[in-house]
Amino acid sequence: MNEMIRINRNCSNDVPWEELAKHFSYYISRLQYSGYPEEFRQHVLSDTLMYINRPVSSHYYNRPARPTDRQQWYLKGGQFNSVMFVDATPCSELAKRIRSAVVETGLRIKVVEKSGTTVKSLLQRSNPFGVDHCGRADCFICEGGNEMNGRIQI
Repeated sequence: MNEMIRINRNCSNDVPWEELAKHFSYYISRLQYSGYPEEFRQHVLSDTLMYINRPVSSHYYNRPARPTDRQQWYLKGGQFNSVMFVDATPCSELAKRIRSAVVETGLRIKVVEKSGTTVKSLLQRSNPFGVDHCGRADCFICEGGNEMNGRIQI
């Protein structure tokens, strides 16, 4: 039934019924060749036609997606209407300045500082078994024959 609904959705509303019926007939014949009994094929066709012709309220197509709690964390407590992410700066200077500007204007925006580069991302190697040299001609470490791949190792 889902496949027949997909066939219906892929056809324009301007396509005449005879054309859509050809697509449905082709699919029903494929079911027959696959060994499905006639009773099952009739059941699939009748259920599909009932589904296609059912009345659908207009609000069904125009409903907004419901945001999840993960998407609305800043709305808890009713203090903020929106959220603004700013880059990380030393001592959170940028975030503090923007927060004070937001308070002065009376807007209900939560200002959140993005996290900076983590120590882990600085130290980790994505390919620990890579090439023995970094590819730079003037690399002091690679010229010395050390196996550090031109990177600092701890």
